[in-house]
Amino acid sequence: MFKLGLCYRMPMGRSTVNPFRYGKLVQKKDFCARPEVRMLREYLRSGQNVVLYGERRIGKTSLVEEAVRGLKGYRSLFIDIYEVQSLHSLSQRIASAVARRGNMTLVQRFIKAVSSLRPTLTLNQDGAPVIGLDAQALTGPTDLEPLVDFLCTDFSSEKCVVVFDEFQSVLNLPDSREVQAILRSKIQQQAGAFVFLGSIRQEMRLLFTGHDSPFKDSAVLMEIGYLPWESFQVFLNKRFAETGYKVDEAVWPEIFSVTKGHPNETQKLCSALWMAHLDSKSITLESLREGYELIFSMQRAQFERDWGALTGKQQQVLRAVAEIGGAHVTSAQFLRTSGITHAPTVRRCVDRLNDLDILIARDSEQCFTDPFFRLWLLDRGY
Repeated sequence: MFKLGLCYRMPMGRSTVNPFRYGKLVQKKDFCARPEVRMLREYLRSGQNVVLYGERRIGKTSLVEEAVRGLKGYRSLFIDIYEVQSLHSLSQRIASAVARRGNMTLVQRFIKAVSSLRPTLTLNQDGAPVIGLDAQALTGPTDLEPLVDFLCTDFSSEKCVVVFDEFQSVLNLPDSREVQAILRSKIQQQAGAFVFLGSIRQEMRLLFTGHDSPFKDSAVLMEIGYLPWESFQVFLNKRFAETGYKVDEAVWPEIFSVTKGHPNETQKLCSALWMAHLDSKSITLESLREGYELIFSMQRAQFERDWGALTGKQQQVLRAVAEIGGAHVTSAQFLRTSGITHAPTVRRCVDRLNDLDILIARDSEQCFTDPFFRLWLLDRGY
């Protein structure tokens, strides 16, 4: 085990900033080109509705934003419906998306269009508009129609793109099927494109390919995976070089063996390595550990909380996945490593770890959603 006592200080007078971005929307020069951008751009130009699904933090929102940015004269509206549980929360998310555009003319039109929902308009401390909707006015799915009509009126031109983020959350709603039917009936009349982002593959496929789903065959499906290592390495190496850093070639296979090319996690590691080597501006295999240290120090509280919230058997299963991988979680070897004798118990633990978003199934293998959690467990000897 190594200590976390290093202090990372910016040299006095240094003007260069950390070039790596993660955990937020990535745009323009910070965006690593993906082969899917061109295809998505063509779909949007033709008004084709699109489903983009892939793991969380893999860059779906950034991909759409970059595609729209490259289309002259286009505008977009992003509506995040992650974990919505009620009709009011869904309607409020739509209202908030409109308000975030900061266009008072648009806001006033919206308020007039949804007058039946008794909207209120206030300004926050920054002077930005805030729209509130009366929860009591939303008694059933049909009360959503004014909101959807607005989207299909003010955003009905061929150069508009409406984006629903984490769209699988619509399945959480009461009367979800009726809500889906209303959305589908309105959206299919839209001249511009709708894009549906989702991070749960099975649920997104159920929504758009299920034989009795209202959204069946309503959009083309695109799965977003990890970035190709070769092009991603060129991009990252350039970002290091632009700030005067040199990275040994032997470092890259090690980085990608940990992150597998996941955009967010790879940029997080590169950011940590950049911070940990401000003085030397040189990154070698021997100095990789300092980058891991920095990530561990930043995420220790989260890791300890997640680990402590698990049952003893769930911890045993997670430890075994960290040690030998999750390709065969009911095999004799896995049972021996975990110390659990019954395969159904292991399967129940794996299902729970999936529900908690600690493990995820990739190509029939159970993997850590956060690769640094795995390294932390191994390093701390849990």
